[in-house]
Amino acid sequence: MVESKKIIEMKIASDPALLSMMRCVVLHSSKNAGCDNEMAENMVIAVNEACMNIIRHAYNNDSNKSIAINVFKENNKLIFKLIDNGNPIDFSKIKKRNLDEVKPGGLGLPMIETIMDKVEFSTSPDGKENVLELIKIKH
Repeated sequence: MVESKKIIEMKIASDPALLSMMRCVVLHSSKNAGCDNEMAENMVIAVNEACMNIIRHAYNNDSNKSIAINVFKENNKLIFKLIDNGNPIDFSKIKKRNLDEVKPGGLGLPMIETIMDKVEFSTSPDGKENVLELIKIKH
């Protein structure tokens, strides 16, 4: 039986100025879940980028919305579940940019996928929430 333990549950406003608090929580919860410093810092980078994408794309830079961040420890996995109620995700429009192209923007998702072992997008059953799960397996 797989035991999943929620270690953090928080909600922050969709204001980029407030992401520093989230970064501290992600760093410390990652370390408390057994990640070394480098892995914990990489978790911060991935979750921060995901939150910025939510702010930019789901909320169109509206700082009056919220992002729920839940962190779970499941055996050797660390799972970050981000939930927003912004614009629905159109999975057909999520494009991975060719990393050889030299131009600004579009590197967030490839960076997140490089750091994390699994990235899953979904929509809540009622269709009102976007759910992003970032999963890291601790080796």
